[in-house]
Amino acid sequence: MRSTTQDTPLTLTRLLVHGMRAHATSTVTTWRGTARGAVPDRRDFRTVGTRATRLANALRDALGVRPGDTVATLMANTADHLEAQLAVPAMGAVLHPLGAPAGDPLAAPRDPALLAAVLDDGAARVLLTDATGLPSLASALPWLRQTAHLEHVVVAGDTTAPGTPVVTGGTEYGVTVHDYETLIDDRPDHCPWPSTDERDAAVLCHIGPATAPGAPAEQRGAEKPEVRGRPGERATAREADRAREPREPRELRELREPRELRGLRELRALRALREQGRSGAGGGELRAVAFSHRALYLHALYAQAPQAYGLTEEDVVLPVVPLSHMLAWGLPYAAFASGASLLLPGAFGRPPALAVAAERERPTLLVAEPPVWHGLADELAGRPRDLSSLREAVIAAHPGTAPQRAGLAGVLTRLLGARVACAWGVPEVLAPACVARAEEGGYRFPAPVEYGVTGPDLAPLPWDGRSAGELLLRGPWVTARCTGGPAPAHDGWLRTGETATIAPDGRVTLRPAHQAAAEGA
Repeated sequence: MRSTTQDTPLTLTRLLVHGMRAHATSTVTTWRGTARGAVPDRRDFRTVGTRATRLANALRDALGVRPGDTVATLMANTADHLEAQLAVPAMGAVLHPLGAPAGDPLAAPRDPALLAAVLDDGAARVLLTDATGLPSLASALPWLRQTAHLEHVVVAGDTTAPGTPVVTGGTEYGVTVHDYETLIDDRPDHCPWPSTDERDAAVLCHIGPATAPGAPAEQRGAEKPEVRGRPGERATAREADRAREPREPRELRELREPRELRGLRELRALRALREQGRSGAGGGELRAVAFSHRALYLHALYAQAPQAYGLTEEDVVLPVVPLSHMLAWGLPYAAFASGASLLLPGAFGRPPALAVAAERERPTLLVAEPPVWHGLADELAGRPRDLSSLREAVIAAHPGTAPQRAGLAGVLTRLLGARVACAWGVPEVLAPACVARAEEGGYRFPAPVEYGVTGPDLAPLPWDGRSAGELLLRGPWVTARCTGGPAPAHDGWLRTGETATIAPDGRVTLRPAHQAAAEGA
């Protein structure tokens, strides 16, 4: 017997329409700092949804974006970025948020070669950016000269601040530059949304290294060259001196090259980088995960549940994790599903500015990664502020960490007087994959996600709280494969690379990478 219930596609279009109608008075506030009498930008969900609809119409009618096309974003956590995250999937196109470098979750990618390679690999015809993304874009444009995909750059927000690069269109780079507000102005408030299959891709997320293969040491963050001797020998003083000799900057060498030679060299380098990524060679792996409408919709329902963030219309959420990194750990779509208001830090995501924003705007939930929390803890220890509005502080943990064991949670509990939760995730799974709280004693996965641990021979291990093995996952928002090659999988399960134990009651304890390595040795 077949079901007699309705079969309605689970798409982000429904999420957009639901949020702007059912939670029309919930707000999105973008913090603009306090200098020169600046005031926050406030928009209710109805306004955000209407502007997202106008953006979708502009992308389709003015820029020629069609269902299946890729639209990239290189922006800070702002209401404009949220509008793009809603509009692009709703119109059937694929959103491609460009991520931040490791260790600096609020900055744009620094390596122009990598940024160009990722853009080229995603085949975006349109890129939306703002003042925070313009420096990276300006440095990457020469690399993009030889690509055939990017045609339009849309610049949002105020770009008049001193030192902000000016990106102009023209034949040199082959792109046309548009102002965001001018583009969406006078566009219709209603859109004939396409009939999208819920299994179509909605968001494309690249995963991989923070720098390109062969990038200069200064781009990889190295302060001094590392001098190594031959196997079994120490490096001689002569080799060390040679390694420290100053070299002509690469940029000066490139400027002396004829224009045609530079273009040929850049094209070859870009193609080599892309091929290295697809083959996994050279450490410059370019892999991407295409998350479907169905996966994102179901995950938004989970993220608002008490087992995750427990969002309601009474909440004001401050996500310091970037919208471009793991989709801000699921918070934007969960907020539109639940009606929770959003407080977005914009370009003011450093601890002093965050403390001021949190004290004045009174968020109830703050989600940030450990480096941000450490900085905020130091700031509050030196300059106490009233953050009593927080009901919960969430530590968004990186792979290979077990924050529920660390002292950071205790420090935050004392400073904030709020409950502290730890969310865990990996790039191949929509985050959070699971959440742990002190009273629960470990991570618990939601019902849609199956999990287990395996030994070195990939045989299942018992749930006894002692048998440590690799954590495996499968579920509706877990990656089955990557666009640049296969995902690490075993018999339909994603191999996370994390070491864990599972208690008889299903609680998961993650082992820190150094502890797992020591136990293995």
